[in-house]
Amino acid sequence: SKITQFIEALTEIIEQHGNEALRDHVQFVWFGHIGDGNVHLNFIPTKATEANDTTLPEKNQLEKKLTHILFSLVKKYNGSISAEHGLGILKKPYINYTRKAEEVAIMNKIKSALDPNGLMNPGKMLDKKH
Repeated sequence: SKITQFIEALTEIIEQHGNEALRDHVQFVWFGHIGDGNVHLNFIPTKATEANDTTLPEKNQLEKKLTHILFSLVKKYNGSISAEHGLGILKKPYINYTRKAEEVAIMNKIKSALDPNGLMNPGKMLDKKH
């Protein structure tokens, strides 16, 4: 119900933090199934960024900054950083932004019950060692 406010807030934050620097290096692409409250955002390097001498560490630093900004806002709006298809390895460090410790503990219990030897995607979502 707050997708419009979320998008407006994120747009404002990006403009405050990055001004032209972000717009010169990153294109923001919104997509998803907004009708059921599910919106996705991808950051895509611009052709100018790909063509110039921007180093990989600089791109990674920019992506980390954007991810932190995005997930902090998702947390504020009580959203989720995952969808029906799962969390994904890139979002793994941010699971605590939208899931309580108790929820992660339950996930660990389910994972342990279904995969007692830790063979299925070890370490991809949960860090618990089997």
